[in-house]
Amino acid sequence: MQSCPGRERALETTLSSVGRSDLGCVDAVSVHPPGVSMRSHFLSTLDAIAKSGRRFGLRLEDDVTVGEYILWNLGTWPALDEPDFGAGWGFVPFSVATGPSHKHETARGNVCFPAPELVCSQCVLIRAADATAIATRCHALWNTVDGQQDRALSRAVWEMGRRVYLHLPPVCEHDLRHPSTLAQDRRSEPTLLSTFGLFEADWRR
Repeated sequence: MQSCPGRERALETTLSSVGRSDLGCVDAVSVHPPGVSMRSHFLSTLDAIAKSGRRFGLRLEDDVTVGEYILWNLGTWPALDEPDFGAGWGFVPFSVATGPSHKHETARGNVCFPAPELVCSQCVLIRAADATAIATRCHALWNTVDGQQDRALSRAVWEMGRRVYLHLPPVCEHDLRHPSTLAQDRRSEPTLLSTFGLFEADWRR
């Protein structure tokens, strides 16, 4: 889980949510250290996933409410068997989930995002074996273009010939009670920051 100083209340709320779920706890909380850029902190999280020794790594941000069965729902997600699975977005905002142009359904019935860049990476599942390659591509992208970490991650997956899959219904909700570290005006794009009721805390596959 990624967090930063000054967001203790948000972190506590999210960890409490995780504690009530079948996930139970997180492996580690990575608090943004002083003197380190946001990008470097993000890349260090990917490095930790690569070294975890697990098949998959779940990156959470500190301002989400997770579903009671998040571990079961992600672990039994049919999209994991798609040959081009590159990353799974567990938080899918309303505008993406309901916009026909934002979704492509595969022959197996799974839904992926049909473009290189996707925002809202509050809850992302990746294979640990892919984490280093994704981090390397993110770093390379930032050497040539400016962009937030979610856009870099999704574009890195795209350039690897993979796709970002959308878990529908979402397995978590973005908690808008806490100020954004990016100073976003959250009134400007509300459907891009919340599932608007698509998330159900007790949903189980």
